[in-house]
Amino acid sequence: MADKKKEVKVEDYSEFLKGVSGLVKENYLSGLNIALSLWEENRKLVNAQVEQLFTVQKEYADQIKSTLEKLSKDAPGFQLNGNFDKMTSAQREYVNLVKNVSDKVAKDWLNLTQKATEKAFSAFEEQLNLFK
Repeated sequence: MADKKKEVKVEDYSEFLKGVSGLVKENYLSGLNIALSLWEENRKLVNAQVEQLFTVQKEYADQIKSTLEKLSKDAPGFQLNGNFDKMTSAQREYVNLVKNVSDKVAKDWLNLTQKATEKAFSAFEEQLNLFK
């Protein structure tokens, strides 16, 4: 018996590879979107905790200020010059700055990753089209 060799053309596999690469691309982008949604939920949780911390800090600063104001009435040489308000507002501004930078970096990273993925898969598809 003579062995029959079946001739397989690259075109037969290119459509299959395009389909598989399309699925991989969709799954990868879906994974990125899931990661983004998890990140956003975690960000909301952290923001709520930071706001609670600021509330506690403000209450603490108010109590310290009232105590020091009473002390300044009892001791005329002692004066309170508003440093507590400056400190809490500076901390709040710093945390807001860090949150904004973190949000921007994460969103830019996601956009860059999505664009890189799109380009990588389109380059792969172009290479497959060369075999036709």
